[in-house]
Amino acid sequence: MVTKVKKILPSKVNKEIVKILQNTPGWYFGYDKKEEDNNFNKDQGLALQTFNEEVIAHPNYQTLNMFAFIIANKICDELSMTFNKLQRVNYNFYHPLSIGKPHTDYSNDNFYSILYNLNTNDGYTKIEDNKFISNESEALVFNSNKIHFGCGPTEGLRYNLNIVFS
Repeated sequence: MVTKVKKILPSKVNKEIVKILQNTPGWYFGYDKKEEDNNFNKDQGLALQTFNEEVIAHPNYQTLNMFAFIIANKICDELSMTFNKLQRVNYNFYHPLSIGKPHTDYSNDNFYSILYNLNTNDGYTKIEDNKFISNESEALVFNSNKIHFGCGPTEGLRYNLNIVFS
């Protein structure tokens, strides 16, 4: 099941997050598992992982992770879900030629994923057989073992945030 949560942060805050992202180094071409990925050289969008057990912090990461923490807590409160801890924080950037590869965030049933849209465009996230257009300040919440992928817009840019928590 995928749950949609709307109106999480004001538009001004989302725009500030995008400005911080645009001025933060460390972006890389997205991939799921490099060694298993036949599409490794295809444009799957860009990713910026700001939190996991191994990430070395850039000064902007602390601010970006705080936004992720606030978003995750607000969503969990609204859905009456238990929030124990952040597992991973990953920001995504797509342009019109970007299309992600279907993947899961974690195979474990005890983890949940949040895909939070920072701007509105016709790019989308596909979770199993359901397609969700990118609407600003809207999040999709689902079990991290569901197969999903992101796709760029037909014009402009798409920014979103992927939070994995337990």
